[in-house]
Amino acid sequence: MHIGVPRETKSHEGRIAFTPAAVQELVDAGHAVSVETGAGVASGFADSEYLAAGARTGTRTQVWSETDIVVKVKEPQSDEVAMLQAGQTLFCFLHLAAVPDLGPALAARGVTALAFEMLFANGALPLLAPMSEIAGRLSIQIGAHLLEQAGGGRGVLLGGIPGVETGRVVVLGAGTAGLAAAGLAAAFGTAVEVFDLKREALGRARAIGPNVSALFAEPAAIGEAVRAADLVIGAVLVPGARAPVVVTRAMVEAMRPGSVIVDISVDQGGCVATTRPMHHGEAPYAVNGVLHSTITNLPGIVPRTSTLALSGVLMPWVRRLANPDWRGDPALAARLPKLRFDGLLEEGSDIVTFHDLDGGLRWISPAIQRLLGWQANDSALGQIMHPDDVEVMKTAREELEAGAESVSRRLRLRHRDGHYRWMQATARAVRDERGNVLSFVVVTRDIEDQVTAEQALETSESRYRLLAEHATDVVYQVSAEGITE
Repeated sequence: MHIGVPRETKSHEGRIAFTPAAVQELVDAGHAVSVETGAGVASGFADSEYLAAGARTGTRTQVWSETDIVVKVKEPQSDEVAMLQAGQTLFCFLHLAAVPDLGPALAARGVTALAFEMLFANGALPLLAPMSEIAGRLSIQIGAHLLEQAGGGRGVLLGGIPGVETGRVVVLGAGTAGLAAAGLAAAFGTAVEVFDLKREALGRARAIGPNVSALFAEPAAIGEAVRAADLVIGAVLVPGARAPVVVTRAMVEAMRPGSVIVDISVDQGGCVATTRPMHHGEAPYAVNGVLHSTITNLPGIVPRTSTLALSGVLMPWVRRLANPDWRGDPALAARLPKLRFDGLLEEGSDIVTFHDLDGGLRWISPAIQRLLGWQANDSALGQIMHPDDVEVMKTAREELEAGAESVSRRLRLRHRDGHYRWMQATARAVRDERGNVLSFVVVTRDIEDQVTAEQALETSESRYRLLAEHATDVVYQVSAEGITE
C-alpha cells in the first residue's frame, strides 16, 4: 500500500500521525510512505529523519491525491477534502458530530473514512484515549494559568497554602479526560468534584484521593457545584454523538466573575451552553465575566508529546488497514445487521431510546424529548434518564446477553422542569451476525399524551449511529417504515 502523511493545516496544529520510527516499520513491511515536506517539523522531526527511515517526501497534492491511504491527525479541511480521490481510505480524527457537513462531503468523494475516535477494542477507545489524557492534563494547566490575575482570572492558586483555602475544581465526566484532569487537580491539593452518570466511573474518580468527591450528574447538584467553582472542566463524551449540554447558560451566569471554564468536549460540540469553538491563536473569551477556553485541538499545543503518544497506539491499526483484505478484519469492519421495526414495535408503543452496553443513552426520539419539554438544543441525551436507571439498564443488558428475547423494566424519564415520569419499558437487543449484543433498543407503552410511532420517528435529521464493539461507524436512516443502512 502507498500511505500518505500530510502536514496538518488546522490553526496551531503541530502533530503528525507517524514518527520516523513508525515510518520505518511500515517501509520494512513493504509499504510505500510519502510524507509532506515539513509535516513533522512542529513535532521535532525533520524531513531528513523521514527520508532516512525510507519515506519519500512530497508536495501536498502528491500526498493527498496519489496515495491509497491518507493517515493524518485532525479532520480534513474543505480544500483537503477536494483533493481526495474515489477509492482512497482516510484514517484520522473526524468528530463528525461537531462537523455535520463533513460526512456527506467525504461520501460524495467516494472515500472510505475511518475515525480514530470511533475504533473500539475491548470496550475502550484506544486511539482517542492518549489524546484525551493529554487534553485532561492540559485543561488543568490552562485553567490554573487563566485563574491567575495575569490570565484575567480571580487570582486564585488552585492548591492554596496552609492557612488559605484551596481552589475548587468541578470536572464533568469521569472518562479518560475527566479522570486525567481530576488526577492532576487533586495532586495540586485542590478540592475536586467529579460528576458522571455511571457508578463505576465515579468509583474510579473517588479512588484518586481523599480530596476528590464523586457525584451522580443530577442537574441540581451540577448547578450548585458550578456556581461555587473556580475552575470547571467539561469532559463529557458520547461516542459518535454530540456532547450533551450539562451546564446551562443560567449556571454560567451564576458563577463568580473571574472563574474559568475549560471545555474539552468542544470537539463534540461542547457540554457547556456558552461553548463556541476556538483555535490556539485566540484569546479566551468571557461570558458574564467567566473566562472560557474551548480549543478544538487541545493536544496540538504539545505536538511532540502528542505525536509520540498517538503514533505508538496508531501503528497496530495502520498495519491492519494496510492489508488489502482489511474489510474482512473483524476489528476494523465488524458489520451491524439491518434492523427493522417488524416485531420490534408493539401496537401503541414508541421507540424511546437506544442504549450502549453500559446502559447509557445513545439516541432519544425527538418526539419523546418534546413530550418531556426538551428542545433539541437542550441536548437532553445526558439529562433525561435517572442515574440509577443506568444501572437498571445494565442488568437488562446482562439478561439479553444471557439469551433473553426481551426484558421488561420500569424506568424514569426526566421532564425538563425536573420531575420524573415512570414508564413501563421493554428492551430488545441489537445483535451482530454471531448473536453478540451490540446495543439495545427500548420501547414503551402507557406514556401520558401518547405519541404515535410515526411522530416518534419523524424528523428530517433523525440519524443516529449504532457502533459495533470494535469498529467502523455505520449510519442508519430512521423513518416510519423502518431503519435502513
